[in-house]
Amino acid sequence: MARNVIGHFGTDFVNLTEARRDEVNLRSVARILDVDQARHPYGLDLPRDRQGRVAGCCRDHSVFVVGLLREQGTPARTRVGFADYLIPDRRVDHVVVDYRAAGRWIRTDPEMAPGTVPFDPADMKIESDGRFQTAAEAWQSCRHDPDNLDRYLVPPGSGFADAAHVIRAYVALELAHWCGQELLLWDTWPDLDAFDADLVDRVARLLVAADTGDKASEVELTAIYHRFGPHGTVTQLSPFGKPPRQVRIETEPNDRQQP
Repeated sequence: MARNVIGHFGTDFVNLTEARRDEVNLRSVARILDVDQARHPYGLDLPRDRQGRVAGCCRDHSVFVVGLLREQGTPARTRVGFADYLIPDRRVDHVVVDYRAAGRWIRTDPEMAPGTVPFDPADMKIESDGRFQTAAEAWQSCRHDPDNLDRYLVPPGSGFADAAHVIRAYVALELAHWCGQELLLWDTWPDLDAFDADLVDRVARLLVAADTGDKASEVELTAIYHRFGPHGTVTQLSPFGKPPRQVRIETEPNDRQQP
């Protein structure tokens, strides 16, 4: 349903019109569904014309799936990081889903249909050097071996100076998503500058520890985000080069639906 309702703005559309470019800034499942249902007032599993899908990206596919899983009472969360299967021999910024079932966390990439990648995108291996790396794992990998930075691409038009700058910012975004505030990948805020190498070292270590179920790390991560996260407002940049704008967001992060 996610792939049926949402198309990637960079690859699935031919000459996306100016009037439709703000679709990529839809922040919630409810708003995505509003746009979809205005065009397609029928079931989410019935096929949409490719050009009539809601324009979004990996973040939106994942937020859509997480929202539906949470609606069913299934613990689920978006994960921000880097995938090595989108461009050969490179890691590209990406968002996937972790959800809890059968006593374990299952990782799935809802943007990838079965057969489009040489592994099962519905049940990906969760490992620090796997096909998908969280931003925290990427940061630790590059701190251990700076030569690894050459594998990470700088998103075109992002304004990031280099791969280290990208990964540092994405650790902050991973923290936001981990805390249940699923920011857009082009959101920024004043305290983002506080995420220097020392703070990112700390956050990355805590995120990796939290993935093992360490409750003390979870508490510390929440405190860090309440201190350094956006306080109700972000500066929303644009993948289309449109002028930045101030946007009000939910002050408190959502329930992460942890087990």
